[in-house]
Formats: sequence, C-alpha cells, structure tokens
Amino acid sequence: MNNQQRAVIFAKAIREYVKKGYKVIDKDEVNFICTLHREKQKTNHILHLLLTLVTCFLWLLIWGGSAATKKGASTITIAVDEYGNVKTIK
Repeated sequence: MNNQQRAVIFAKAIREYVKKGYKVIDKDEVNFICTLHREKQKTNHILHLLLTLVTCFLWLLIWGGSAATKKGASTITIAVDEYGNVKTIK
C-alpha cells in the first residue's frame, strides 16, 4: 500500500474520532500517527433539576441515566500501519 492510500485512511480515521468529540493534539503525517483527546462530558444539573421539578420527579430517571452514562476524559493514539490497518492505543 502506498503512502497516498495510507494518508486517505489516516484522514478518515481522524475524522471519525473528531465526530465523536475528540480534538487532535499531535499529528505526524510522515509516520501516520495521531494523538487525540476528549474532555470529560458534563451534565447540566441545573437544567435537570428544573425539569425534574416541572415533571413531578419523572425526569429524575432520565437525569440519573444521563449522569451515569457520561464518559470521562480520554486520550488515544491512532496509527495506520504499512498495510492500511488502523491501530488504536488507549
């Protein structure tokens, strides 16, 4: 696989992670390695409290589920090998 094909795969892999909320920290386009970081997702507790009060505490279930599924901060490194395989290192 030539470098131009690897570059296309590399760019596509980066785009997929950026869609998930990651930001590029470091990118090496010669060796096709990139480090990405995503901040901790925050819950708007004031909004959820108001919705809980307005819906007579029914919203409390959604608030609890929302708070439980929020993801923490994450840093990953992706690389494209000489065969075009994308490797993810956490």
